[in-house]
Amino acid sequence: MKIREAVISYTETEHEFDHTDVSSADKVASYMRGAIDFRPEQEQLWVIFLDTQMQALGRYLCTLGTLDSTVIHPREVFRPAMLANAHSIILVHNHPSGNTQPSSADDQATRQLSHTGQLLGIPLIDHVILGDGLYSYAACGSRFL
Repeated sequence: MKIREAVISYTETEHEFDHTDVSSADKVASYMRGAIDFRPEQEQLWVIFLDTQMQALGRYLCTLGTLDSTVIHPREVFRPAMLANAHSIILVHNHPSGNTQPSSADDQATRQLSHTGQLLGIPLIDHVILGDGLYSYAACGSRFL
């Protein structure tokens, strides 16, 4: 039998912005600046971990996909959230095409992850799509959150 060991590491960033404030989609986009830019031609799904004060504890690159898709599974999203002792999460992904309108796959993933978060007690607060601008499920009053 194989035994796995989970490790949480803490790193310091050299960003000059207040990286803990992610109270709006614009602030989420600022927090993700630099992280999501390393492979803009590929879809990426990031998870931002929030504490009880709704401030960022950290972020995690959950999946790195292709030009127009990425695989999203609740296990891969919530495992690191549990290890980080997150109170809640925000999902962030990019659309390399620049079009920030959510696809039906985005809607389905948001619905599934929101439901999983409710079951686990780690609610999904928002899902932000970055491209030529941004789209926020929370700001648009999404029924999925």
